Amino acid sequence: MVSLAVFSAEYLTRLWVCTELPPLKLVTPGAARRRYACSPFMIIDLLAILPTLVAGAFGMDLRFLPIFRLLRLLKLTRYSPTIITLGRVLW
Repeated sequence: MVSLAVFSAEYLTRLWVCTELPPLKLVTPGAARRRYACSPFMIIDLLAILPTLVAGAFGMDLRFLPIFRLLRLLKLTRYSPTIITLGRVLW
């Protein structure tokens, strides 16, 4: 639950401050947030936290969707150059 809270807070914070990015300063804040939310990394982040949020909110058992838990590893690649290098080597 702690990691869910941290990832959710980070996701919402990045979505809130994306209007300060130079390419997104030229559009309205709502359009900038929509455009940033549709970027690949933000979609991966949302897919990584969404099953846990849905399970907690509706009391559903989502054990049949383990692939979404693996998306958290993709989220970690942004912060670790070693994981990026490992991915390139495997590719």
